[in-house]
Amino acid sequence: MPLNNLLNIQPNDITISINSKSSIRKKWIQNLIDLLYFSLLKDDLVRAKRAWSILVRCREVNWKSRWYWGLLLLSTSNNEIDGSTQTSSFTQSSESRDIERWLNTLRVSAREEDKPSLLHALVLNLIKSGQYRHAYDQLETYLSSYPYLLSGPLHTYAGLLAFYLAQPASLRMEPGVNDNNDQSQIRGRNRRFSSISSSSSPPPMSSHQPPDTAGLRNAKGWFIKAVEINQNDEVAKQFISLIDNPNQKDNDDSDDDSDDNNEEKSDQRTDDEDRLSETDDDENSQDENEVEIEDGDDDDDEDEDEGERWDNQGGDDLD
Repeated sequence: MPLNNLLNIQPNDITISINSKSSIRKKWIQNLIDLLYFSLLKDDLVRAKRAWSILVRCREVNWKSRWYWGLLLLSTSNNEIDGSTQTSSFTQSSESRDIERWLNTLRVSAREEDKPSLLHALVLNLIKSGQYRHAYDQLETYLSSYPYLLSGPLHTYAGLLAFYLAQPASLRMEPGVNDNNDQSQIRGRNRRFSSISSSSSPPPMSSHQPPDTAGLRNAKGWFIKAVEINQNDEVAKQFISLIDNPNQKDNDDSDDDSDDNNEEKSDQRTDDEDRLSETDDDENSQDENEVEIEDGDDDDDEDEDEGERWDNQGGDDLD
């Protein structure tokens, strides 16, 4: 069936349901599309996968118009659907390969305006699976050609990956890496970290390798291109500033520490003043109570003297 005659996946399309000329098959397909959309909103991925598997077999449906729905369903493992909390590395790697193969297939026949989004999804999938070098190679290959060169986020991702890969291998954390060599490197790095943490003396400064200068230069170039495309890209601007002034972060941290110390001192000073004021109030209230007690004693003495005078006067009258 020609592409122009295919039905785009459009949820809640009431024109098909109202139109009396629509066939029963078209109405049934539209109900299935609505069910798929509703299942995605309700996070019912089991039912959504069943609906999607039926729709992609219908020759009237242009399922590529909602390729990101298929990506969502494909990236959800069976273990997550069953409710289990652990997923084997073999399952994750096979899913990553399936998603990569599916996205590359879509990119062959995709429209020009959809190709940057497909590359963006592919890069995110590679990053999720720990294939940072492969993700950077994909961006480096396609960003020089149209229409990818007009995408600011893709240039930002290229800069982030280049910045990450420029860091020393001992400082990079790469979870979810599929290669056995990389896993052995991670295990060796963990043993190295545990030995360092167990020792009483801190590690020497010479053990911290500087980042790759060429990699940082490439990262800065990607960030500059991202800012040229989108002047409001704050992430790229911050990383450009970080690359130009690598000691700025340490200065900011020291400023933050000094501000925190000043705030703690001011809070402590305020607490001391409050305690002093409370002590003064207690002393004043205690003095007032003592004065009231003394006044009460004086009044009692006066009453006793007056009573004695009345008694004496009464005795004189009797005499």
